[in-house]
Amino acid sequence: MTLDELSAVTGVSKYRLVRVCTAWFGLSPHQLHLRLRLDRAGEWLRRRTGVAEVAYETGFHDQPHLTRVFAQATG
Repeated sequence: MTLDELSAVTGVSKYRLVRVCTAWFGLSPHQLHLRLRLDRAGEWLRRRTGVAEVAYETGFHDQPHLTRVFAQATG
């Protein structure tokens, strides 16, 4: 979902949406969405789901993309 679509659904301007999201969560909507995807990927990986399948299910382009972003976020 794009920021414009989210703005239309919530009835709030996208600029206000970014400010409110950042104030509540300490993250921009994009950063929050990425964090949620990575959290879900981490849960699935702990259950021994294959990395390629996790990457696909959580919306990453491929396994190397998930691995790179996950490593940057978690160290």
